[in-house]
Amino acid sequence: MFRQGCLALAGGLLAVGLAAPAYGGAPRPEVLNGEVVAGLNRARDLGPVAASKKVVVAITVQRNLAALYRAEWAMYNPHSPTYHHFLTPADYQQRYGAPLARVNAIRAFGTSHGLQLVNPSVLGDYVELYGTVAQVESTFGVRIDSFRSARGLRFFANLRNPRVPSGLGIAAVLGLENFDRFHLADLQSSPKAASPTPAPLTSREKQVLAKLPVSGPATPQTPGTQTQCDPSGTACTGLLSPQDLWKAYEMPGDDLGQGQTIGIIGEGQTQDVIAALREFEKTRSLPQVPVQVYHTDPGETVPSEGTLDDSGRIEWELDSQSSTGMAPDVSQLRMYFGSSLALTELTGAIGTWVNDPQGPLQASASLGACEDNPALHTLLGYAQAQDEALLIQAAMEGRTLFASTGDTGAGCSLAVSENGIQYGPIPTTEYPSVDPNAVGVGGTILYTQPNGSRQFERAWDHTGGGPSHFVAQPPYQNGASPLLESNVCATDSAGNAYSPGQLCRGVADVSAESGDVTISIDHKIGDVYLPGGYDPRTSPVQANGYDMVDFCPDSQAAGENPAEPNCGYDANGAAHTTVSTDPGTCGSAGTCSESGYMTDHFSEGGTSLASPLWLGMWARVQAHHDAVDPQTLTAGHSLGFANPLIYKLAQGASTADDFNDVTVGANPLPAGPGWDFPSGWGTPNLKNLIADASGTPGDTSPVGGAQPTGQDPPPILATVPSGPSCTYVFYDPSADAPDGFTGQQDDQLDLVQGTLGLTPDHTELRVVMNIRNLSKTIPTGSNYLDYEFFWNYTPAGATSPTTYGVDVQVDSSGNVTYADGTETVTTTQGTTNYQFNPNANSKATGSFGSGQNGAIEVDVPLSDVGSPKLGDVLSQPGAYTADGINGQVTGLGFIADQDTGATNSNYTVGEPTCIDAESMGSTSSGGGSGSSSGASGSAGNGGAQPSGSQPASSAPAQNGTVSKPKPKPKPKPKAKPKSKPKLKRKPRKAKKRASRRTSRKRHVMRATTKRRRR
Repeated sequence: MFRQGCLALAGGLLAVGLAAPAYGGAPRPEVLNGEVVAGLNRARDLGPVAASKKVVVAITVQRNLAALYRAEWAMYNPHSPTYHHFLTPADYQQRYGAPLARVNAIRAFGTSHGLQLVNPSVLGDYVELYGTVAQVESTFGVRIDSFRSARGLRFFANLRNPRVPSGLGIAAVLGLENFDRFHLADLQSSPKAASPTPAPLTSREKQVLAKLPVSGPATPQTPGTQTQCDPSGTACTGLLSPQDLWKAYEMPGDDLGQGQTIGIIGEGQTQDVIAALREFEKTRSLPQVPVQVYHTDPGETVPSEGTLDDSGRIEWELDSQSSTGMAPDVSQLRMYFGSSLALTELTGAIGTWVNDPQGPLQASASLGACEDNPALHTLLGYAQAQDEALLIQAAMEGRTLFASTGDTGAGCSLAVSENGIQYGPIPTTEYPSVDPNAVGVGGTILYTQPNGSRQFERAWDHTGGGPSHFVAQPPYQNGASPLLESNVCATDSAGNAYSPGQLCRGVADVSAESGDVTISIDHKIGDVYLPGGYDPRTSPVQANGYDMVDFCPDSQAAGENPAEPNCGYDANGAAHTTVSTDPGTCGSAGTCSESGYMTDHFSEGGTSLASPLWLGMWARVQAHHDAVDPQTLTAGHSLGFANPLIYKLAQGASTADDFNDVTVGANPLPAGPGWDFPSGWGTPNLKNLIADASGTPGDTSPVGGAQPTGQDPPPILATVPSGPSCTYVFYDPSADAPDGFTGQQDDQLDLVQGTLGLTPDHTELRVVMNIRNLSKTIPTGSNYLDYEFFWNYTPAGATSPTTYGVDVQVDSSGNVTYADGTETVTTTQGTTNYQFNPNANSKATGSFGSGQNGAIEVDVPLSDVGSPKLGDVLSQPGAYTADGINGQVTGLGFIADQDTGATNSNYTVGEPTCIDAESMGSTSSGGGSGSSSGASGSAGNGGAQPSGSQPASSAPAQNGTVSKPKPKPKPKPKAKPKSKPKLKRKPRKAKKRASRRTSRKRHVMRATTKRRRR
């Protein structure tokens, strides 16, 4: 890190006014503007976040989305040579992903301060990272504090925009704050209360009902069917079981999703969710679908059970039970779960599904956030742009994401408490349902005939759905409805103008049963208007959502979770204990259990129900078209992204009956004939849709015959490549080493990190400095490079510490010399002076690596630096680099980069650090090439340690002795060049940089220092 100071010249000091010089044409830090939460100054700053707090962040790359869309739409144009030539994830990355060299450079930057890569072999050019807040702050040059908003929301956020290297095409850094996040529907138990009265039926709805056939008087039905009918027998309401929906939506008996897999995008723990699913399957006589849990980031894979996020439990219970309830014969349910609803984690979950070679052709996301727009001023836009690219990739792989349109009507809400009760105040749609490559699913209220057949549906008055003013209309919506033809865009989401007359997207695309407000107020009992004069004030009726099972853990049953104070209150709740072996739930315990209550006939709904219903139903549609390989679970021939086919069939003269047109209801935008905002094309007549989607009228038989078998496969944990368990004693921001003569960035002098350790025989101290891009190239105007590393140690018998150090110099011929010695440090009027004094008989040897994250390694006999013993502390380590003239005599040097470790970065002799002789190649002159796929790893290559190797520094044996591996032969010390005569060259005026005076006999540096925040 650059420090300002004074020039140290022969014959005295020359004071020079210093300021940061302008950078030249070399790579330099680039500030990513717009990455600070708007209005942050109105929140209360609670101080710095704990430096050790673990977080997930991500780096996204710049993309040409327009070009990607052109390639995608060609794949869905029957006249294109690429029509339905879907890609594998590997194919997509090779053709359309960022170049590997660029990705590797971004990964090297992201891991340069100790952050670890997450799933690099899966996520492609989405560079997700995991580590401490301190490492994030060092990497991106930010400070992260905790805040409390005026509404009481506690969150963390960066105070300034991040800095990244220019020239790498970095678009954004996600995860520096968690104020902006996705939200779920308000699915949780609540106290019994009077239900608000929903709007009565309109005259139009009464007219429609009057024309519907009546199949006969109400008859007793089994639990789980709609048993509450109006006096005339026209329509019935109540809980809907899977079998009820099979009948209502005309699902064939032969196609139950055989040979398909389905996916759910979510977050948090899954133990309780899977337990409830098993109870649901058992009590409904459904086959047990194997569940594959994929933990998509490491945020929740270590803590013991009970610390994991359980806030979305009911949502994921609903998703899993409704999707498998519609397709009970699928081969597998795959749950892509992050550790929270933060933008970074959910984007990582979507990216893992999209890039998973075994990923299902269909998945559902029952979550959302207000779509990005210029007036909203949130940071969703950066995550939305990345998700947009991922969903383009999904479509080019023939995959479909179903997404709920929300439960706050035609508007969006930044809070979730209004779901199903109030309309969202922001006149915009929800993301990801509005994405051109997502199927936005709205909600309806379904009434059946007494025999269970579909009788009537109305658009739910709080279903999401409406016009976007910022997302361009995809080709499949062109001409689909007068509503869409009149929806002219305002701008794009960043405020940029479209071409005149550009039309925008509208949602929903389709709809399905959601139920109504009764399920939001009370999961068991509620009031609703029914046709035929039914009086809700005197005759409460059963809620009309999905008939499901909820497992409520003891912590919620006891009221410890304020969001669910009455979870488990129901009299039907039975004591139950869940058992898990998921490392993501149990940590290192291996097996863990949790007690609670299992409540059956638990009602839930909303568009959070409608979306996974479509997920299961579309699996049936795909099952008739093709089946996945039963061994590899990889897809064969996909129908492709669903929307182009849905819009084609809905507008076909002979295929329009694939959908039940919902023509009444409002959100408050009205439903009507044909496509509309609340319900899209309506709900499915699945028997017709299955046959017409594959062009086989009258035939709905599945291609594959396999039914789900076997136990749940072991959970997949997020891959976090790492080297030996180790730490660096300091880290330093990248791209902060401008040359003192030219002002250009000197990558060969740019400190990245440094550490200390012992050689294998424990007789020498090993010092390592990693440099951003190490080489022997000497900058213009200089004739040497210089690298110094120093630390404090109090030798035995001494009363005060001595500053020891090593010095490495490269001359104009490329010769490298190594020396050990002491450092004299004095401070005068705010200026700190460093004077290096080499040992006359220095025995230091070393190696000089090359390339990205290249390592300079110096081995020093312990006897030359105070003879520290195992357990002694070397405190406040630091380093600086320089270039200059007359390096071997009394010349002028300019400090290019500098760092000092904080007091908690001390090195205890013998402790494991990021030094490993086997992985570094200590005797090789070419060590330190820098691996871009690893994280902190060894100092030499920044990557994973070879299998079976151990850290070079080992702890003392129990008997007090130290095991000494056989040492490797050390290279012979290089001869030190003879001192050159002093050059009588007038030193050129420094460009407002710190400087130093160097000499093999006497080595001085003066610089104003201030401790870097860690």
